[in-house]
Order: sequence, then structure tokens, then C-alpha cells
Amino acid sequence: MSDAWLVPIAEAPAECGRKADRLRLIAQAGQCVPPSWILPFDSYRRVLAHNRLGDSRDLNGKPDLPPELIDAVTEVYDTVFRGAPVVVRSSALSEDNAFASCAGQYDSFLNRTSAQEVVAAIADCYASLNSRNARRYQDLHGVDASLEQMAVIIQAMVWPDRAGVLFTHDPVAATEVMIAESVPGLGTPVVAGSGDPLRVRFPRDQVSPDADLEQLRSVGLRLEEAFGAPQDIEWGISDGQLYIFQSRDITLKALTEPYAFDLPDPVTEKLLPAVAVSRGIAVGPVRRYPGEGSFHESVVLVEDQSVDGIVDAVWSGSGVLLTSGGVLSHFATVVREIGRPTLRIVDTAVVDGDVVVVDAVSGTLCRLADVPPTKAKQLIFEAARSARRPDYSIEEKVETVLFDADSVNAILARLRSIGTPAFKGVQNIIPFDYLPREYCSYSVRAQVTGDTVRVQYKRALKPVGNFRHDYEVHVHVETLAAAREHLGRLGLAEMTGQERALEVHHFAGCTFSFMRWPTSRRWYVGIDGPDEAMVETAIKELGHQLDGRFRVADGVQIFAELGLSLDDCLFPDRAAVAAGEVRVDEGPW
Repeated sequence: MSDAWLVPIAEAPAECGRKADRLRLIAQAGQCVPPSWILPFDSYRRVLAHNRLGDSRDLNGKPDLPPELIDAVTEVYDTVFRGAPVVVRSSALSEDNAFASCAGQYDSFLNRTSAQEVVAAIADCYASLNSRNARRYQDLHGVDASLEQMAVIIQAMVWPDRAGVLFTHDPVAATEVMIAESVPGLGTPVVAGSGDPLRVRFPRDQVSPDADLEQLRSVGLRLEEAFGAPQDIEWGISDGQLYIFQSRDITLKALTEPYAFDLPDPVTEKLLPAVAVSRGIAVGPVRRYPGEGSFHESVVLVEDQSVDGIVDAVWSGSGVLLTSGGVLSHFATVVREIGRPTLRIVDTAVVDGDVVVVDAVSGTLCRLADVPPTKAKQLIFEAARSARRPDYSIEEKVETVLFDADSVNAILARLRSIGTPAFKGVQNIIPFDYLPREYCSYSVRAQVTGDTVRVQYKRALKPVGNFRHDYEVHVHVETLAAAREHLGRLGLAEMTGQERALEVHHFAGCTFSFMRWPTSRRWYVGIDGPDEAMVETAIKELGHQLDGRFRVADGVQIFAELGLSLDDCLFPDRAAVAAGEVRVDEGPW
């Protein structure tokens, strides 16, 4: 037997992955861990060298294992496990970290009953580092594939009476409960997200009258204290004995709480019951996976949680519907890490193409077409606010508007003396809405400002004093066509476009937007910033006081002040404006 290739878990070096190291610590603390041996990272590096590979990126398929490794594994299996079934499990460098669990991304193999099967499973574990799902997961979480390494655990097989997963904190709602999901026999259906496991929620701080639950509760609290974080624990109970197969930190993400909203009775009567798996709200057309074409901002309907490419589809989508499994499966952990609102649905009445609302806060599903227009706009705003995507950004700001011509001129002249504008030209605004159109505090538009195109979801909050409070979500897109596709996917209709001359200056942490509509000779300025104090300070630094000249005004009020209608919102010759032949900076100054 060669200690250089594999060692008992009690002797495992630091370089064996967090999964293996946690098992070593749990066993040392006196908890029941099945007998285990470890092939550390050094063995993996020697396998790469044997195959003349530079690093993990060069690994394509199963590697050829050195004869010395095969001999060492065979000796351990024959003399230690003596033909008994074993589990071969991954323990990668990036696996089971607090920021990325890698749950289910690397392969494990149950019930290997010969040295040959164990050797083959080790090679398969190594190969799983570069599966399609694993590579996409690594990319999304910033894992440097060139540094990735794989240790392997060989663990005695336990045949439990019942097995599953315990979360010592609720991963979906901020409640002081533990959640256990389990099935009779092996816990594979729980982690694989197949079937319908038994789900039990029980208090963290109360002794359970059920002996098995009390074992889980007390061990869960001890492991949580030992590792300093809420734990995701894979376990099994055999003849009353609790076995720990794995314990990792729960990868909890900061949650965006939605604003309160109520749906009218005609909608609530059509709600489909569901279980929240990953918190948030999503809206989009249903697309079944696997399927052809793009899943961009679709609600992905998943029937098989292990299918190749599923991580990429979920990342592309806006939300997820699961038709099987529970809230503690490996895939459920992954969708929470990616940040996609997810429901486990009971009724599969939805079909491909239905635009649905995934409410993974209250645990319901409905068709967007069943929601009144004003509520629909609120829901799509909440969905945009819940979206954790690199092309989405959130801005909370306060705004005040100044119409007084002399003051507008003075502020503009001062800003021009300080520096050049951040933008000067024509801004195109294209509102989108549901029909029949109803004005409310929520609005949706596409904006083209120079070479920049974005979709804006906006909620105007109640005015306070001189200020209106706005909450905006911006979706950055490449073209106006992409913006139209994005909003058309939500069933929004394009309204009559608008144009305005715009000159933008940034000063003292605030934005000064000087605007003129096509048929108006009057300019006005909107001043916005993170809070009232910062805006007031910026105004004072420009030689003015925040007084009655500065007002709250929305689009309807601005048009009324300027004596305009929607018919006055297009320049007569767009080409001439774009070419600079028609001046857009004409005004009272």
C-alpha cells in the first residue's frame, strides 16, 4: 500500500478539499462518519503529469490512471473494505465553499463493489471537473479552472433506513427553523431532485419529541457552531444511528424583499399552488428544458435536474419551475446561488409560451394575462428588481424639477463654466404599457441616449417636500431592437415614441438634466441624487437655495406646465437633428 496515493481520512493532508477536510473534523469530533480514505490533490497532480497535461483545463474526458495508483487503490479496497460496497465522491478545491457550493456539479458514485469499479469511478470523478455544467458553473462563480484540483473520497457504503438533507436555516425565508427532506433508503432522490421527498420544518431552539429529528437538530447545531455558519448536511439513519456523509456551509445570498402587493380576487382564484425554492419574483414566457433556441429571460420549466447544460439555461432565464424534487436538492442550491426565483409546482397546467408570474415569495404561480394592467406593471417591476444579472442595475434617487428660466440659465451657465456636459443631443423615449393603458406609479420605457440603449423600469414613490423619490431598474441592451424584444416578451405594447433635447451635467454627486421638448421654447432642469441633502448641497454650491422654485413634477405635470401634448413630442426632422443641422440647444439663454 502506498501512502503517497491515498490515506485514511484521519491522516488526510490539508490539500484534500473542504468536503474531505470537513469529514475528517466531524469524525474527530466524535460524530459517526463512515470509514473513508482520501486521494489528495497531490495524487490528482500526479495523474495530470502521467497524462502530460498542464492543468485541469487540459483534461478532456477520463484520464489514464497510473499503474501505481491503481495498485494502491486495489490494495486498500481488498484489505480495508474487503469487497464491501463503497461510495466514490468528489472533493474539489472549489467545492463546498461559502460562496459557491458546487452542489451536484461534480460526480459521485454509489455502490461500487470491486476494485475495478472503484478505479473507474475515480477516473470519472476526475473527468467531471470539465463537464459542461461544471465549466459553466465555474465561469459564473469566478473559479479559475487552471487552479482547480480534485481529491477523491472512498467511503464505506451505508444502507440507511432513511436518508436525506438537513438545512440548519431556512434557505428561502428568514425563519428560525430547520428543514429536513428525506426518503426511505438512500437519499439519492433528495439530492438529485427526483420524486417527492418528505419535508419537515421544525424549530431550531426546541427539543423535538421525535428521536430522529432530535438527533438531526442537536447534531446540526453542533456542526453549525463548529464551522461558524448555517450548515447543509447530507445524512442517513440506520438502526437508530445517525451518519454524516457531508456538511458544508449554506450559500445564503442577500435577498431583495418585494414591495407589498395584493392581487384582486379574480386573479387569486386562478393562482396555481407551489412551493418557493429560491426567493424572488420572475416574469417571462415558459420554456421547457431541454429545448431548441435561446432561454434568454424565459421561465425555464425543468423536469430533469441533472440534464446536461441546465446551468447555462437557468443562468439565461429569468426564473425556474421544477416539476419534481424538494427545496434542498443540489439543483435547488444552485438556482439560489445563481439568484433565479424558483418554484416547485404541483399543477403542471402551464404550457410553453405562457407568460407567467413566478411568485417565489408567497409560493404561487399565475399567468400574467390574468393580472390587471396596473398590477402587471408592479409585478414586472418587482421581477426586474429581483433579477440578479450583470446587465441589470438598480438606482434609488430623489429628484426635483426647476422651471424658472432665469434660474435654469444661471445654473446651466455655471455648470458649463466648470466642465463639458456628459451628454448633449437628442434622447429618444419609447413608453411600453399594457392595454387598456392606465397611469400609475409604475412605468416602463426604452431609452436611447446617444449610443446607449437601456430599458427602464420605474417606481415613483410618494413625494416629500420638494422631492419625488424614484426607484429605477435599468437593463442595458445593445440595440433598440433588443429592448423591443425584451419588453415584447412580457406582452407589453409599444406606445407613441417621444424625443427631447437633453444636456446632462454631473456635479457634486448629482445629475443635472436640462431638457426641452420639440415644440416648446422652454427649457427646464431635473436634478437628482442619492438623497435630499446631497441635492440641496449641490444646488447651494451653484449659488441657489432649495426653495419654492424647485418642485415635484411627473411627466403629466411637466407637460401641463409647458402646455404640451403627446403630439408635441417628436422633432419634425429627425435626420436633421441627428446630423446636427437642427440645433437642440436653442433656448432662452
